[in-house]
Amino acid sequence: MTDTPNLGLPCLEAAQAQKHVTLNEALLRLDVLVQARVVSIGDTAPPGSPADGDVYIPGAGATGAWDDWDWNIAYVADGGWVKIVPKEGWTVFNADDGITYRYDPVTFWQPVTVNDAMVFKGVVDCSANPNYPAGNRGDTYRVSVAGKIGGGSGVTVEAGDLVLCLTDGTASGNQATVGASWSIAQANLDGAVIGPASVTDGVPALFDGTTGKLIKATTFSAFKTALALVKADVGLGNVLNVPQREVIAGNRTYYVRADGSDANNGLADNSGGAFLTIQKAVDTVASIDLSAYSVTIQVRSGTYAPVALKSYVGAGPVHLVGDTTTPSNVVIAATAADCIVASGVVGKYHLRGFRLTTATSGFQVNLSQGSVVEIDGNMNYHTCVSHGIAVQSGSLLSISASYSISASPGGAHLVVGQGSVATYTPPTVTLTGTPAWVTAFAYAFTAGAISTAGVTFSGASTGKRYLADANATINTFGSGANYFPGDVAGTVSGDAVYA
Repeated sequence: MTDTPNLGLPCLEAAQAQKHVTLNEALLRLDVLVQARVVSIGDTAPPGSPADGDVYIPGAGATGAWDDWDWNIAYVADGGWVKIVPKEGWTVFNADDGITYRYDPVTFWQPVTVNDAMVFKGVVDCSANPNYPAGNRGDTYRVSVAGKIGGGSGVTVEAGDLVLCLTDGTASGNQATVGASWSIAQANLDGAVIGPASVTDGVPALFDGTTGKLIKATTFSAFKTALALVKADVGLGNVLNVPQREVIAGNRTYYVRADGSDANNGLADNSGGAFLTIQKAVDTVASIDLSAYSVTIQVRSGTYAPVALKSYVGAGPVHLVGDTTTPSNVVIAATAADCIVASGVVGKYHLRGFRLTTATSGFQVNLSQGSVVEIDGNMNYHTCVSHGIAVQSGSLLSISASYSISASPGGAHLVVGQGSVATYTPPTVTLTGTPAWVTAFAYAFTAGAISTAGVTFSGASTGKRYLADANATINTFGSGANYFPGDVAGTVSGDAVYA
């Protein structure tokens, strides 16, 4: 026997001289083949400076010292290359990729797989909805880019998900043809089987559809409807199942800007935080609990739609503020409507810093049904086709700050009636453009009362100074018949009093 049949180890002959040479050659082959470890598999050119004991497996088309050694085992011994022809079933560990390979005479060196083991095959970009690759049981791919796997009708996957082949010999194909041979392991749950990308903090959730995999945000009202709850369901028959008001913990300011949005929360003085309309700010104040604090609605320069003041919960007051230095910068313009209206409002409002204009019809300020308002800052009353300021039905008005009138009203500037009271003490009222009072500057009717003193009117105007009738009272505290502006004497009738 010259060589061993399996590993090809040289055998010693009887009475052989220099037995150590043959023995050493056999030991070298054992060193290469037992617990075999190669530097790389598939290179086609020998390395420049290999060390004794380095082992390689040349690839197809090998050159140089490896010429015609394709897929054989090449190792370095005493500075030279030695070839070993592998046999079927031999295995080596490839240090280059950390994988063990087995030799087959047809397919040469292939990674060793264990039944049912996962073998990582690489990554797959699913942005273009590719088909499944061909694979064997245990082949595993990681999704690098989200999309669908298995074609356009395939399974939605996220970056990081694992795609695992379940069946040996699976051909490449779409979801319909080979999808049953693959499984998706969700490693990334972002946007998958959870719900919407974003929701309002604190809202309840409901299942979306019948799959049991999706949830959706909802409102408390819709949540209550879905559960069909009644008061008795919470064990307290007198407790309503309604959301609680926000209770503020300090004075608060809401902002309104011409570049804002009513989808904002109104708490920041910029386009991304401020409201677009004054009405949205008022509605928001009406929806919260002011507790022991006040709220300011700060309106920046621009032209705005009319606003209806609303009742609020808590101490207050609520300050509605424009530009008190130049009111004409903040305009509330109304057509066939009142600029600012309050009807049956519970809670006191303070107004200042606006120019008010109406067209077709409407008052500049209209209070009724017991509303209470104080105008405590500079205002400008501009064009008006009806009465300017109307106080009716048991309401209370106080005007304590200087202001200006720059156009004629369609009736009186100040109208107070039906048991309402106006305390009128602005230090100075500036008249520009010679406004004309169609009815009178001040008009009190039906038990209405105007109390005023110490006002200086600057500028010219025409029309009746005052009109009092039907048990109304205008009290100037002895300031005389010419106290109010105009060029026509005032009149009193119907048991009214002017003093």
